[in-house]
Amino acid sequence: MRITILSVGSRGDVQPYVALGKGLAAAGHEVRLATHSAFEGFVRGHGLDFGSVGLDPFEILKEVIPDWHIARRHPVRLVRKMKAILGPVIDDYLAGCATACQGSEAVVFSPLGSAGWHVAESLRIPRILAMIQPLEPTREFPSPLVPQALGRLRLLNRSTYTMNDLSGWLFSRSLVNGWRAKTLGLSPLPWLESPPPQSRPFHRKSSFLSLDPGVGPGRKTGQGVHD
Repeated sequence: MRITILSVGSRGDVQPYVALGKGLAAAGHEVRLATHSAFEGFVRGHGLDFGSVGLDPFEILKEVIPDWHIARRHPVRLVRKMKAILGPVIDDYLAGCATACQGSEAVVFSPLGSAGWHVAESLRIPRILAMIQPLEPTREFPSPLVPQALGRLRLLNRSTYTMNDLSGWLFSRSLVNGWRAKTLGLSPLPWLESPPPQSRPFHRKSSFLSLDPGVGPGRKTGQGVHD
């Protein structure tokens, strides 16, 4: 199977997907890792095909890091800043994602690489959200992207994941829906249909979580603990 793995962000966001790609390649699949050009040598050095999505992660991080310490207390402020930073370059990035996935039979994408969710839909191929952070809804702890004090009210923990999904979607909806319609030929998504929909139970079969027990607890479900 021809698989494209779409991962964006820092070296720490990309490296786990290189390991995943090597595992898939060892299992007999043809694997392309689509990410920033800054990591092309790293990707090819591990024997994987490379696809560029544009963007300079180091320039973005220089803009974001000074405000990162307030992200958990004011996540909306961080989303607004990211929108301002990415606005001028987002069209090239989305085009790069679409190009990198051409010819694929499945797309695996990271949470930050959610453009892969839309591209796979347009290509009518399977799409798989691969998480390396505990971002799947659970009652055990709140989303790591919201104020952790909310965890004191354990009954609200699961809802924080939906809150996080929808807050980002409200700021990006118009841009993403424009891209879906003009470039991908897809219908726009409604207000409450935040993609990828990892916070809704009936989509969980299309995602997987790799979590070291030393990092945090496994997710308790009817089938046991997923780790």
